[in-house]
Amino acid sequence: AKFSFVEMRSIEECANALNMDGIPFMGNELKIKRPEKYTGPVTQFLPWREFLAARQAMEKSKSPVLRLGNLIEPDELKDDVSYQAVVDDITEECSQYGEVVSVEVPRSDDGMGYAFVN
Repeated sequence: AKFSFVEMRSIEECANALNMDGIPFMGNELKIKRPEKYTGPVTQFLPWREFLAARQAMEKSKSPVLRLGNLIEPDELKDDVSYQAVVDDITEECSQYGEVVSVEVPRSDDGMGYAFVN
């Protein structure tokens, strides 16, 4: 059996390395573990197969909505004519890269300055 010891610079790097436990490498699965007598802080991690499954699930649940920020000044949304001009400009620009189903530009404080393109 071949083995090696690796020391990480941070707890986060260690957790990231532990996520690779079970990753295929040159026809074998790497075993990445903490020492048996480890007494330091314990961090959350997933073995490679679970990490990969979680990552793939995340990829499947990606939103088709694009959020554009720092794009609109509040005074551009005060009247309906200016608001529609903003929506039309965003639609025209984004249409260069694919079909635009809808453009939402919030006028409330919660979403002010953002545009959501689907």
